[in-house]
Amino acid sequence: GRIIPLDAECELEAPAAPAGLTATAQSDAVKLEWEANSEPDLAGYTVVRAERGTEEWNTIARQLTTTSFVDNDCEPGHEYLYKVKAIDKSANQSALSEAVAINPTQIRTATLKDGQPDGIYTLDGKQMKQLGKGVNIIRHSDGRTEKLVK
Repeated sequence: GRIIPLDAECELEAPAAPAGLTATAQSDAVKLEWEANSEPDLAGYTVVRAERGTEEWNTIARQLTTTSFVDNDCEPGHEYLYKVKAIDKSANQSALSEAVAINPTQIRTATLKDGQPDGIYTLDGKQMKQLGKGVNIIRHSDGRTEKLVK
């Protein structure tokens, strides 16, 4: 049985599946964003995640009232799939959104000399070479890089 808030009108029409789901690699994280649903009785969103090849979908966020979520529990070099669904105040759930896939592999640490990195190591499971501490260089999946001082 479902617990329905007393002030909610009991209706059985499920919300539409969220659209426009995107994933962006950040340092040690993935940022998910999607388009807002238009249902007036929308209660929130649920995010599910699976690792590529497992098809084991786990709920990683519930009752989100915003249209973005940052997944901080990522292993570099692993590819993840995400989907989002909407839930209304009568506990009706939408279908899951289209899946989005991302591999948050990144360049992890570099020491800068004359503004140039003199060494990098990746954590993609294939190559790992530890170099100096200091500035982290993050490489995004689309090739952009950014410096992050820790």
